[in-house]
Amino acid sequence: MPGPGHILLSYYQRGLIYFVAFGSVISMISSEQIDALRRTALLAGGIIALSNTLFNLPLEWFNNWWPIAPILLGGYLIYRARQEQKTDQGE
Repeated sequence: MPGPGHILLSYYQRGLIYFVAFGSVISMISSEQIDALRRTALLAGGIIALSNTLFNLPLEWFNNWWPIAPILLGGYLIYRARQEQKTDQGE
């Protein structure tokens, strides 16, 4: 499991990013919506690249903010799993 070793060596930010990213990938692989997630990722990447090419928008912000994507994905997957549990319990 990537991440805990980095945290042990006091690379807290890097370890957390690796841990969350790896966990998100595992969640996506076990998800039934892999194709939709892949298409969404391609669409987002294309929009970012196009904004740099057509509108000369600098990409420095992307270097600092890309880790939020796996965090949001993980939050969505947790939310969806809880909604499915509620549905299964008949609430």
